[in-house]
Order: sequence, then structure tokens, then C-alpha cells
Amino acid sequence: MTKDRITLSQMRDVESFSSPEILDSFLADKLNGGSLALVLGAGISANLNLPDWKSLLADLSARLSTTVPAGLAPDEEGEVLLAAAGKNRVTLAEHVRKVLYAKVDRSFGALLSSPLLAALGALAMPSRRGSTSNIITFNFDDLLETYLGYYGFAVQAVDRMPVWNSRADVRVLHPHGLLASDPNTPATQGIVIARSDYDRIVNDKASPWHAVLRQVLSSHTCIFLGLSGADANLTSLLQLAKDIHPATTQQHAFWGVRVSDDPGDRAAAHGRIGGCFTRFSTPTVISPVG
Repeated sequence: MTKDRITLSQMRDVESFSSPEILDSFLADKLNGGSLALVLGAGISANLNLPDWKSLLADLSARLSTTVPAGLAPDEEGEVLLAAAGKNRVTLAEHVRKVLYAKVDRSFGALLSSPLLAALGALAMPSRRGSTSNIITFNFDDLLETYLGYYGFAVQAVDRMPVWNSRADVRVLHPHGLLASDPNTPATQGIVIARSDYDRIVNDKASPWHAVLRQVLSSHTCIFLGLSGADANLTSLLQLAKDIHPATTQQHAFWGVRVSDDPGDRAAAHGRIGGCFTRFSTPTVISPVG
């Protein structure tokens, strides 16, 4: 056992992960072994000059000349927007695309200056230290793919299932849809934004997406970025993954990491995502126990 690897007893000890050194060694080992995956949520948008949901909703409402009633859940708000777009999912997706990138500079120089993209890119780019070849993002944007493309890496952006396998350096899965940042590439299909979309695509256990996401989540240690742990669809998938995850059968303390800046969300992390250990302002961790 080398000094940069943690022991089996440490892997099974919840308290040992309170040590940044042990957590770093744990994640480095998973990265080197090819069993680390990234799961990205809306919380990273602000770091890339993308609008948060509130701003996106306001701008979409203005574009569609509609008013979204207060007090609705996000997927219910999405239904209002879909109705305002004449129930045309492609039309709504194109409106979202234009609002999404309204303030984004996708040039290489601008993307290169993003510490977040630099960190994500370092994990995704193949090297001797290992890399993560699977990324799940619940966001619509393609800025990470664009960033990696500037460096010459082959990226497979997947926004529909089933799809042919490829020899890409990294695969980025977009279960909620993908909207191209290239202004010359209009939307050609809908995105998951309304309740009916979730029921039709995400919540259907017979859908190819459900099987693919469960496979990635159940066979990797995942780093969750920009996800609160309150998403019912993600929580359901994680519970299914937890039941068959190797970490569960091997009695490891954790099988995922969630980044958080809020010290008050430790309990929520442990409860909502099947046992999450939070390392604030850097990583949170997910356990097969509890």
C-alpha cells in the first residue's frame, strides 16, 4: 500500500473522510483507476456567465410575452412557458438557447479564463494521472465541450438515446437536452423543462436514459457539482444506483462527493443523496449507508 492510497479500514470509516488528505487520496485513486465521474447541475451556471433559473425564467417570460404565476415549482413554470410557445417544444428550446447564451463569450480566451472550466477540463483531459471519461450534466449548455474542443480533445456530446458508442476522449451526457452555443446551430429538438417532459423522458424507467444514467452512477465514484440534493428525479436514480453500487457491497463509507459552499447543508447532503460527505468550498461525499 503506497502512501498516496488509503487503507480498506479508512475506506469503511465515515469519520476518516473528514481529513482532506484522505479524501484527496480517495478521489485521486478513483481518478487514476478510471472510476471517477462528474455530475453537473445548475449551480455552476453563474461561474460561466450563464443565467440562473430565476433570470432565465424572467427573460423567457418577456420573450414569450407571458407571465408565470408565483409559487409554482420549476417544472410547472416550464409548462407555462411551453404553453406560451404554442406547445411547440423546438420553438421553446430555441427561445431558451438565445436567452441562455445572451451574455456568454464562447471565445477561447474567455473560456480559458474560467477557473471552473480549467478544473473540469483537468479532470476530463486524459493523462497519466487518470481522467474522467463520463460526465453527466443536467444543464443545457455546451461550454465544457467547447472548452475541451479548443484543446483538441474528442468529445461525444449525447443528448438523445440510444446512441452509437464512440472512441471519444470524454462522453458528456445531457439527459435534459443540449442547446448549442454556436449561434449558427439552432435547436432541432425539445429539452426537459416542463413537467410533461420529466414524465416522458426522465421518470420513465423503461427509457434508455434511465438505464444509462443508472449504469454510470452505479459504477463510478461521482463528484456532484452545482446540485443541492433536493431534485426528486436525481434522488430516485441515486437510490437505485446505491442498491447495486460496488461501494455498497464492499461496505465503503462513501461513493460520491458533492461540492458545497454552505456549511448548513451537511445534514441535507447526508439525507437526500444517500449519504453525502461535504467538503465545503471544495468537495461533499455520498455514502451507500443510511
